[in-house]
Order: sequence, then C-alpha cells, then structure tokens
Amino acid sequence: MFKYFIIILFVFITLSCSFEPISVKEYYEDGNTIKVEQIFHSKDKSNYEITFYYMNGQIKSKGSVKNSKEEGIWEYWYADGVKKCSVPYTEGKIDHEPKDRKKLYLIFEHDSLKIGVPTKLKIIGLYPGEAIYASANIDLGNEEYEDYDCIIVPMEGDSATFGYQKLHTINLSKVCMENISNSLAISGKEMENSSLYSVSVKEIETVPIFK
Repeated sequence: MFKYFIIILFVFITLSCSFEPISVKEYYEDGNTIKVEQIFHSKDKSNYEITFYYMNGQIKSKGSVKNSKEEGIWEYWYADGVKKCSVPYTEGKIDHEPKDRKKLYLIFEHDSLKIGVPTKLKIIGLYPGEAIYASANIDLGNEEYEDYDCIIVPMEGDSATFGYQKLHTINLSKVCMENISNSLAISGKEMENSSLYSVSVKEIETVPIFK
C-alpha cells in the first residue's frame, strides 16, 4: 500500500511541476501581421524564446531569455532577409570578444561610390550598441532603414575609409571596484552587476570614390 502511495505522490508532483509551453503573439495594427511572438517555458514567464518580425513578415531578430535576461545566441536580420549578425549573450550582457566573431564587411546599395550621390549601406556583423564611422570626406547620415543601416554621401577625394567603434571589457580588481563604487556613490552589488568598457576604433575597409 505504501508503495502505491509513493508512486501516486510521484506522479502528482511530476504533473504539478510540469509546464506546457505557452505561445503569446502581438500583432501590428492591421491585426494580421505578427509583430512579436513569445514562447514561455516557465510559469513565472522568466524563461522564454522571443521572435520579432518586420511588417513584411520577415524575422527581425530572435533569441532566448533565461531568468529574464538574454542568453545564448541572438540573431538579427534586415527586412530583405539578409543576415545582419549573430550576437552571443551571457546573463543579459553581450560578449564583445567572442572567439568565433567574424570580420565585419560592407554592402553598398550601388556598385560604386560617386561624389554627391547618396548610397545606402549595410554593415554585416555589427553588434547592437556599436557604431560605424567614416572618414571626413563622407557625409554619414543617421536615418534609419529596415533594409540598410544608414545612408552615406561621398563629398570629395579618391577613396573613403570605414570602421567601427569596438568595445573591450575591462576586468578590474576587487580594490578598484570598491574605489569606483565609493567614488560613484553606488553599492558594491550594483558595481558587480555592471560592466566597464574601453572603446577603440577598428578599420573595416577603404573603398574608391569616383567622380
């Protein structure tokens, strides 16, 4: 009798602890096109997969969240389906120095750059929060596009150099963290959960400009 009681108790605990994934969708104003889809894997909704979509139905980005923080590989696309980048997250923070990070490269709207001609630009491999830069003879606009990162206008010269600002994690000793914590008047716990970075500029490519 006791044996059967243990079995029943085990089944009851197993069923009570199990959780069937729940899918929740948010739509654009048209009511038909999915904007965001979340698949929850825990009752407290702290563990889930999430996918964002463009209006045309193309996936914008997708990834996983664990304990309410981004975790694992997140992938990003342009609206035309071109892969923008794959970004590794650990406990909600981007790994800015992954061993398998691929070299950045550029895709221009036109085959060649010409003085005074606006050209849209894709930067493949650029992480969220990183910034592109161009040499002084390039007018770099800040317009946002779903299928490109920005628009550029060559102003003069025979070539233009493009690059990006790269972040490097700074690992501090416990003493340094305590001193910074005191000088900024924040708690030691807040300091432990923060990341400090140094910024360096890295060249991507130099391309010719035609008149």
